[in-house]
Amino acid sequence: ARLIKNLQILRDLDPARPILIHMKTCGGDWTEGMAIYDAILYATNPIVVLNYTHARSMSSIILQAADKRVMMPHSHFMFHDGTLALSGTYKGAITNAEWSKKEHPIMVDIYVSRMKERGKFSKKTKEEIKEMLERQMNLKEDVFLTAQEAVSWGLADSIFDGNWQKLTKYVRRAKK
Repeated sequence: ARLIKNLQILRDLDPARPILIHMKTCGGDWTEGMAIYDAILYATNPIVVLNYTHARSMSSIILQAADKRVMMPHSHFMFHDGTLALSGTYKGAITNAEWSKKEHPIMVDIYVSRMKERGKFSKKTKEEIKEMLERQMNLKEDVFLTAQEAVSWGLADSIFDGNWQKLTKYVRRAKK
């Protein structure tokens, strides 16, 4: 809620000024993460996310909402099917498992849409990229990429080179 409120305050101050978000997180909850993803994706200001340590699980999805996705040199990227913990009644557990199954294609589509924009898979069809991602997730519980691999795959735009002035200088990408 704090991030969403701060984005709104910064928009009201200057709707054209780029906003730099320093992201350092272990991942997180799907619904909370999607609220952050939507807030960044639909922000009127250009948004740069500078990722520290790792973009993994939910934070790898949040990163995809930014206009410019920058990895710190020693950070990494991780994607997976997500984690599902079940408790409560049998019906509640089944309901949550069914809901989780509906969320999976949303996650994959987010990755695929950004990978189509740039990177070594950009010339492949969306279906080919989707099949490759699914294959990777079926082979391993967690799929790890170095910062350079994340850029190569189209899941990040660049690796931070220490130039703070250049960090927020870019052409804004078309939003959904």
